[in-house]
Amino acid sequence: MNSEFPDNSKSSVGAPATAAKIAELCAQTELLLMQHGTESAVVESLTRRLGIALGADAVDVALMANAATITVAKTGESVTVVRRNRDRGINVHLAMEVQQLVLATEAGEISPGEYEEKLTAIKPFHYSRPLVIFAIGISCACFAGLAGADLSGSLIVFLAGSLAMATRQFLAGARINPIIGFFVAAFVATSVTVQSVLLGLSQTPKSTIAAGMLLLVPGFPLLTGISDTVKGFVNIGISRVMIALRLAVAASAGVILSLNVRGFSERWHAATAATTAVTAASATFTGILFGLGWDMLLAAVPATGFAVLFNVPVRTLIFAASGGACGHGLRWLLLPAGIPIEWGSLVAATVISTGCVLLARRLHVHPKVFSIAAMIPMVPGVPFFTALIAWHELNRHGFNGEIFASAVSASLLTLFIMTALAFGLAMPGMLFYRRKPSI
Repeated sequence: MNSEFPDNSKSSVGAPATAAKIAELCAQTELLLMQHGTESAVVESLTRRLGIALGADAVDVALMANAATITVAKTGESVTVVRRNRDRGINVHLAMEVQQLVLATEAGEISPGEYEEKLTAIKPFHYSRPLVIFAIGISCACFAGLAGADLSGSLIVFLAGSLAMATRQFLAGARINPIIGFFVAAFVATSVTVQSVLLGLSQTPKSTIAAGMLLLVPGFPLLTGISDTVKGFVNIGISRVMIALRLAVAASAGVILSLNVRGFSERWHAATAATTAVTAASATFTGILFGLGWDMLLAAVPATGFAVLFNVPVRTLIFAASGGACGHGLRWLLLPAGIPIEWGSLVAATVISTGCVLLARRLHVHPKVFSIAAMIPMVPGVPFFTALIAWHELNRHGFNGEIFASAVSASLLTLFIMTALAFGLAMPGMLFYRRKPSI
């Protein structure tokens, strides 16, 4: 079994259900999970196990990017249901509620009729808009600190991130296409940070400007898409990666438009010095402890902030924060030892993902509830922004060897780190839990 859930499929739910009814319940469950960003392996596992728990002899699930086909066989009868999938936004809380309901059904605690009633009653949970705005603003400020920005730069990023998140929420509430929402939000965030830098309010322009638009890096769909591809769900994985790239391109266009309006891009290389993502700590033991503690604190905040954005249940926020702090702290320790950031990201992501799996066994939830949010602080926002500016300058001013080298280097670094994070996220399932469920 490839599942990452406990295997209680031999349990009986008591009241029988027809093949048609089982197929319909499985389809409703699958749609709720897919519509709110759940990983494909989880969707397939839960749907199949639900059908068996409800009394089916066999359940086949075929997932596609925008539809699902479910076939249920019971006592010689076979029923196939096809349902169209429509994206309704990331909501980890809803996915967790559905998972708990499936596990209760599998354990024989509720009947098919009760399952249908409880499934229909599940409603998406959302944190309040002011809380989300504040959480994202402070998360971006901490991103700026991790990237080496000064205090004034971090405060500017807090303002830019908050305004961009508020803009994104307003446009989403007005049912504006997310592509336009990302474009406008990126323009707002970059305009605030660029204008502040031009006014001399920050002495770390690269970190300040890059961190201001990190809330628009589509880390969740990108990590989930790569994870799907690694686990064999290639068509859905590619679809999610393309959605993430589409949003990233929209955000990039907003950034570039802002830079052009402000006349900033031409002075980019002259006005900025290279900023490293990790600042070397003092060689003393006290200096290392202080540097590590500060790094973990700064990483815990955005992990929590983006967990709020993903609507992670309140009781699991502490685990997302702990995972983000430990993962980024581990990578911080590996880099001064000469380990490349790509390999450091892979090691840190693998360790944190494995720890989340072990923790999930105790909490009876899926590890992705808090593991993806814990990866967000390691998303390479500064390299992504550096690559974006370099490619833009090449397009505007023609070929330049130094700028071209910077563009290629930053692009490859972004690609390798994101791939490392996705592989680390999927590593426990690939290595340890192919035949034994994780919880």
